[in-house]
Amino acid sequence: MATVAYYGKVSVEHNIAEVASTLTDLQRKSIPKATRQGLNRAITSTRGTAVKIISEETGIKQKDVRAELRVSKATSKQKTPSAEIKVYRRTKAINLIEFVTPNRRKPSGGKGKPQYFRRRLKRRTRKGGRSRQVAGPYRHEGVEAKAWRNNKTYRGAFVVRTSQGVIVAKRSGKRRGHLSMVSGPSVKATMVQPHINEAMKRHAKPRFITEFGRALDNDLRRRGLL
Repeated sequence: MATVAYYGKVSVEHNIAEVASTLTDLQRKSIPKATRQGLNRAITSTRGTAVKIISEETGIKQKDVRAELRVSKATSKQKTPSAEIKVYRRTKAINLIEFVTPNRRKPSGGKGKPQYFRRRLKRRTRKGGRSRQVAGPYRHEGVEAKAWRNNKTYRGAFVVRTSQGVIVAKRSGKRRGHLSMVSGPSVKATMVQPHINEAMKRHAKPRFITEFGRALDNDLRRRGLL
C-alpha cells in the first residue's frame, strides 16, 4: 500500500511493503554475506600479522610459520558465521638444527673428522713467579644455535646423522643408540601465548569492521540502494 503526502511542492511517496521487503532481504542475505566476507578477509589479514610476530620472536622463517597456520573460513552453512586460525595438526616439531649456522651443521666425531662446537679452555700457570693464562685442551661443550633470536650453547647436545637426516640430539641413555631429539621453538606453543593472542585481537577487530562495511556497501551498490 502506497501513501502520498504533499508538503508544498514536494511529493513524498512511501511504499511500506517494498521497504519491508528490502529490509527483510538485507537481513536475510546482505548482512550475513557481508559478515562472512568481513570475517574471512579479517582472519586472512590477521594470519599475516601472526606470521610476522611469531617469526620475529622465534627466528622461524615466515614461510615456515605460514605453512603451519591454517585459516578456517566462515561459510554459508554455518548457523553463526565464524572464522579462526589453526595450527596444522600434522606439523612435526622443528629440530634445533634449523637454527644452527649452515656451515656448522656437519655431524661431528669419527677418526680424522673435525669436531664442531668446541672451545679451547684457558688455564693459569706460573712461570718466573708470574701467573699467566695459556691455551689449554679443547672441550666439547654442545651445540650453538640461534633459537628465539638468541645465541645459546645447548650443553650435551651434538649434531648427528640419523634416518631422519642430520639433527641435533642428546644422549638419553648409556648406550650409543639411545638418542633424543632436541627441539627448537614451536609455532603451536607460541600461538597460545597471551601477548600473541592480544596482538591478533587488536588487529582483527578493526579489520573486521572495515571489511564488513566495505562488503555491505558493495552489495548495496549492486542492488542500486547506494
